[in-house]
Amino acid sequence: MKIVSISQDFFDLVDGDRELMLKHNRPCIVVVRLRFRGKRRDFAVPLRSNIAPNVPKDQYFALPPRPTTRPGCRHGIHYIKMFPITKAYQRRFRTEGSAYYETLQRIIDGNTKRIVSECQAYLDRHEREGRPRFAVDIDRIAGLLEGEKQGTSAQSRAMRNRSAFLNAACASQILEKQAVKCGGAPVPVHSRHHQRLRCATTSRASRPASRKLPPRRSWTSRRSGC
Repeated sequence: MKIVSISQDFFDLVDGDRELMLKHNRPCIVVVRLRFRGKRRDFAVPLRSNIAPNVPKDQYFALPPRPTTRPGCRHGIHYIKMFPITKAYQRRFRTEGSAYYETLQRIIDGNTKRIVSECQAYLDRHEREGRPRFAVDIDRIAGLLEGEKQGTSAQSRAMRNRSAFLNAACASQILEKQAVKCGGAPVPVHSRHHQRLRCATTSRASRPASRKLPPRRSWTSRRSGC
């Protein structure tokens, strides 16, 4: 389970959900392959410095406080702020040289099974009971990611079709130019003869020139030494 940050492109895509943690370079953990609405998805779960004291304890996993954690609040992994994510929007969160984040990573690694189980339990409740108050709209974000994926696939298919059309058009022009150059009629690119293009008029002059031998000297010329 790794700590990452989320690119601004993602927040631009899902703009409009005020429950998302939009702070630049906010660390999140990525929990992969969780079940939601019958599909397996990857989720990003934000780390929050100030979780209110009245938040139910089953909604977060407590971590050691940060310097910015206010008295009475908790620092932790806040489950109700989790959202679907794809690898394209994940960015490396540098923890090298930070004793605090190295400690967090060890705590997370030592409690991976519990964190995954509690994340899945939250998603199951979300499906059964609906979206809780202050939670991110997971269904909306999942729909936006699906729509982006379908749009990218459609764009790729259109580009492939255009490339195939241009290749066919280019081949047709080449065949027609070859036919005209050889003196024959243009051959349709889709005809069964277009791979057997031959010149309609073949003359001796168009064949490779044969080697010409020097004129033979007569017997009289050889005797006279000429």
